Amino acid sequence: MPIFFYIRGFLKHMSALRSACLRGRGTGALYVFCICVILLIMSGCTSHDFGHSIGTEKISFNQRWTFHRGQLDSTQVFISGQLPMNGLIDTSRWYNIMLPHDWSIYGKFSRQNLEKNGGHALPVGIGWYRKTFNLPSSDRYKHIFIEFEGIYRNSTVWINGHRLGNQPAGDIGVTYDLSKYLHFDDRSNVLVVRVDNRSQPAADWYTGSGINRNVWLIKKMPITVDEVESNYAASILMPHRNDSVPSNRIGDATAVLNQDLVIDNMGMPPIEEVTDKYEKKELESQQQRLGLRIQIKTTIYDANNFQVAQKTGSVKPTRGRQHVKWQLKVRDLKLWSPDEPYLYTWEVELRQGSHVIDRIRKPLGFRDIQFDSSKGFILNGVPTAVKGVCMTGDWGPLGTAYNYSAMTRQLKMLKDMGCNAIRTIHQTPAPELLSLCDSMGFLVMDETFDNWKALAATISKDSIETWSFLGQLSDLIKRDRYHPSVFIWSLGNTGNLENDTLGVKMAAAMIRVIRSLDSTRMITAAMNNMMPEENKLARSGLLDVLGFNYHSRLYDSLPRFYPGQSFIATEVAGALESRGSYTALIPDSTMYLPASANESYADTTGTNWAVSAYDLYAAPWGETHEQALLDVKNRDFIAGSFVWTAFDYMGGHLPYPFPARSAYSGIVDMAGLHKDVYFMYQSEWAAKPVLHVFPEWNWNAGDTISVWAYYSQADSVELLLNGVSLGKRSKGDGKPGDSPLHVCWRVPYKAGKLEVVSKKEGQTVLTEEVKTAGGATRLAVSVDQAFFRGITGDLIFVTIRLTDENGVLVTSDDREIEFSIKGPASLVGLSNGYQAGSRSLKGHIMGTWKGKLVAFIEPKVNKGHIELDMQAAGMEEQRASILVGE
Repeated sequence: MPIFFYIRGFLKHMSALRSACLRGRGTGALYVFCICVILLIMSGCTSHDFGHSIGTEKISFNQRWTFHRGQLDSTQVFISGQLPMNGLIDTSRWYNIMLPHDWSIYGKFSRQNLEKNGGHALPVGIGWYRKTFNLPSSDRYKHIFIEFEGIYRNSTVWINGHRLGNQPAGDIGVTYDLSKYLHFDDRSNVLVVRVDNRSQPAADWYTGSGINRNVWLIKKMPITVDEVESNYAASILMPHRNDSVPSNRIGDATAVLNQDLVIDNMGMPPIEEVTDKYEKKELESQQQRLGLRIQIKTTIYDANNFQVAQKTGSVKPTRGRQHVKWQLKVRDLKLWSPDEPYLYTWEVELRQGSHVIDRIRKPLGFRDIQFDSSKGFILNGVPTAVKGVCMTGDWGPLGTAYNYSAMTRQLKMLKDMGCNAIRTIHQTPAPELLSLCDSMGFLVMDETFDNWKALAATISKDSIETWSFLGQLSDLIKRDRYHPSVFIWSLGNTGNLENDTLGVKMAAAMIRVIRSLDSTRMITAAMNNMMPEENKLARSGLLDVLGFNYHSRLYDSLPRFYPGQSFIATEVAGALESRGSYTALIPDSTMYLPASANESYADTTGTNWAVSAYDLYAAPWGETHEQALLDVKNRDFIAGSFVWTAFDYMGGHLPYPFPARSAYSGIVDMAGLHKDVYFMYQSEWAAKPVLHVFPEWNWNAGDTISVWAYYSQADSVELLLNGVSLGKRSKGDGKPGDSPLHVCWRVPYKAGKLEVVSKKEGQTVLTEEVKTAGGATRLAVSVDQAFFRGITGDLIFVTIRLTDENGVLVTSDDREIEFSIKGPASLVGLSNGYQAGSRSLKGHIMGTWKGKLVAFIEPKVNKGHIELDMQAAGMEEQRASILVGE
């Protein structure tokens, strides 16, 4: 804020203080002291202090909102000032909240919701958000914007009663210019958002409702870097690209960075008449400065913040947007990859005279990407299998409200599993996801559309320019093209329109948009039909890489169907499991639930709406995880695959009717607890030795149980029951029940300890055991603070295990647990991963499922002490003491 604003206000207080002094109130000494202070301040004040800034301010606007669910009269939202206002506003149905926020997740699961919404069993409807805020008078010289990263959906925004616009789409961001409607005096500004999610079904999965991503208040100087329109793209020169030793291929690599910098000269915002002489003088100085030449400096820093390239220049300012196109070279290059996600920083600084008027910093990763019809995907000169998963946009009990801790926790699990790629099904991802993928090392197939049939229904056949979804696609490309993790653009699921001329026309229009904004990445689409005589889009030559969902039986025909083309499996598996659920009798081959696509649901008799965790069950159009992995593993001409799905999610195509309400297809359940098949992928994808045995070991006398083990980096695995060897197994040795990816023993049940030992060249690699559990007597607690940074909204995750007196997990005697918290923290969610649970994920009571439950806790301090009290049915109350930030 300019110093004269402080001085003017200060002098008002001095006048009052002087009057009090003259009335003999004993404040004379204080008055003299304050006058001395103000004179010292004024002695160091010059006109150049006004507006001195490093440029654009991006301020989190997530806190101090109020929310109302349901219809409202306009007087309930468009009254100035804080709630309540003179009793005119009914606050009984307004709640204080912090964004991001998903109101649907607070509702009850119901059959009626499921039938109405198609994709999930939670309520939708209308919601209102309201925030009041004040701005200093100095901000009147800036352009003020509000940026919503996502509002689901059909949102309308007002500022101080002025309608700013409407955004029908729910997962792409929208930015509005607030400048000419704002107050910069004592009056409060009132921001109102109406969200209408009544039109259903909106998707095949849970979408949530509300302002479910971050919100930012952005303050810009009159001249600024246009972050959205600016871009850079690099070409990699690799003189040893064809070296026979892969590690030598990146030697002496050089990057040529082509920068298209866009400078936006918006001029001064509309300002009311200025009468104060000090303010008038400063305004004139600010306006004069706008005519000075703009000095531009682009610098590239390495990961240690050392400068590796720089270029400077200047331009004469002109009103509107100016493009400045430069080339910079970076030598001794370190390339980005999932194994080594090396990031440089691209920084642009703008100056006028001695003032820095804007500065922008972006992550910069250099990588060389190619697709080959016989070798698949080639990254930095090395053939690299895409070991990918499909990820939806919900975080269990948080719903679709984006959260750093929850997102990072998921990505860490995938990284540990050996996953190196993510497909953002079938919606625009949260921008923070891509930043995490940049730094953690994930390739991203970035897409924003699901079924093209839904898009086609909105199309005006008269003019391509009226296709609104092209604008949404353009916004996605501009937003995400900075990210090195994004290695390919996907046009989304074609919904069989690949067979139609309209589908080809739609693809051509989308590709034109992408090519005009980014020429560095390949483009694919997720198609269903592999037959060349029917698939017009695959034959059109429009796609760089042909993507196909499922139908793996035709993989070997693809090179013959489409000679010279590159391929990627955009969606595979569709397998079904419930964590920790086992049966003594298992099928000899894949069992489909339901038996065919013509049936709505499978029979639930005796299932408790759970599916066995043995990898033997799949949706009618899918296959088991093992089969899906094997289908791609030895076919080098397929670049890799994306497993449906990484995590269970709410909604989707379910094998059972309500109360089933969440998908069964995840490798990890909705609580973030591993299913057994997680370790199958880890044994194939991760670079470390793996050993995992299941099922749990509580059965009935006379039962004969199939015991499976996943392992890697070992020659064989030996199974022992109570110390007695039951034999050794090796993958692919042809023994009954074995497969190329797991080994199996048929074991007559006997209580005790089941132990597996993996060995390589006679030396023990790993051991793992499961034991027969006694009765449930206690709750074992483990606290995960790895993803807590001490920032507002960050979470810690507490896993509760139901155990016997010896600490053995009890899976057959689940108990409801009531939670309460003492100290500076809130319980924001509970999840046990059970796909048919009826309890609210936002309550304080939930039962364990197969002995486990996870509590999501939001501390209100970065360091402190909280106590989590847990009362399990039939057990004494237990307390977990948690030192936050330790």
